[in-house]
Amino acid sequence: MGQTKFNPNQLPIGYRNLLIDGGFTINQREYVSGATLATTVYGHDRWKAGSGGGDYSFTQLASPTEITIAANKTLIQVVEDKNVYGGTYILSWEGTCQGRYAVDSATPAGAYADSPIIITGQTAGATMSVEFGNGASSGTLGKVQLELGSIATQFEFRHYSAEKSLCEWYLYVIAPEYDSTHLVMLTAYITSVVLGGLFTPKMRIAPDITVLNPTNITVVCGGTIVATNITLVVLGRSNGAHDVTVTSTSTPFTDGRASAVRINATVRIYFSAEL
Repeated sequence: MGQTKFNPNQLPIGYRNLLIDGGFTINQREYVSGATLATTVYGHDRWKAGSGGGDYSFTQLASPTEITIAANKTLIQVVEDKNVYGGTYILSWEGTCQGRYAVDSATPAGAYADSPIIITGQTAGATMSVEFGNGASSGTLGKVQLELGSIATQFEFRHYSAEKSLCEWYLYVIAPEYDSTHLVMLTAYITSVVLGGLFTPKMRIAPDITVLNPTNITVVCGGTIVATNITLVVLGRSNGAHDVTVTSTSTPFTDGRASAVRINATVRIYFSAEL
């Protein structure tokens, strides 16, 4: 019996578009419209600045959002190799920006062109990438889609929670839902150190971890809030499980007593497993 030819139309609904956050709806890093975005630094989830930077402006909507990329700036998205079938793809988008791509590479190159662009010769299981800008002029960009085949279809809308879940494979952020929240329970090791474990969803690789505004972290120990001289360290012990250590220059903890780390609205803990 002959092998059945792959039909891209057989892909499950919600997985036709290989690009993640193609509608610029997820912005976990809270990139501010018009802010400087240095080379390789990420703005909206999955979108990073090209070699000349990637500053862009936008008014965030709950629905797909159009952005305006500044003159001489570009944005790149790299598609993970595990998500790539071989063959022909078509890249389409809305707006005045032009695009280019790379086959089997994370670095787009060559001439820019208008939407849509047919991409041929992509190897199955190899990285591919796309880049957008408008040269010496600013340009608009929205509803970006990369799909198998040679015919561009309507932009694929995914449920917000599904899109965010796809983003969290590469970036997971802990932030207070309200004014403050208890992050993790720990146990005092000695009177100046508390230890514990923090669990996150499994990510692409064991992530790099950054704590924003760590001085706004407090510890509740024995009913007492310890609000000064606190240092919090989160280590990527393994993918999904992380050691948490809180130390103090004083001795506010009671050995063996449970404690809770509390973070306020300014604190962010970033777990990055980006490509």
